[in-house]
Amino acid sequence: MPFVCRILDPDVLSATRLRDQLARAGWRTAKADERPDAVLINLARGDAASVVRSAAERWPAAKLVGFCGHADLDRRTAALAAGCGVVLTHGEAMTRLGSLFGRLLGDDDGG
Repeated sequence: MPFVCRILDPDVLSATRLRDQLARAGWRTAKADERPDAVLINLARGDAASVVRSAAERWPAAKLVGFCGHADLDRRTAALAAGCGVVLTHGEAMTRLGSLFGRLLGDDDGG
């Protein structure tokens, strides 16, 4: 069964890039009623801590992975304190997600 990820990103272009990378790595996007193994969160939109806490409450078993600008230390710190397991830079999420995600989530073969 493929790894299932929910993407919380209101930006259509970046969400599409994330979905494409996950698909190439052999994972798929969660359906509306499906519990994800992981939740990928764009922290640059809104209150990062609030979004992370909400995701943790809705999907308590999912691993939370956030992403934001490399210099956005306040969002990164807030997201980690709120329960995000790891925060990637926006560049890593947009270009190297497939190679990073598996290692971050314990998938030894990287997807």
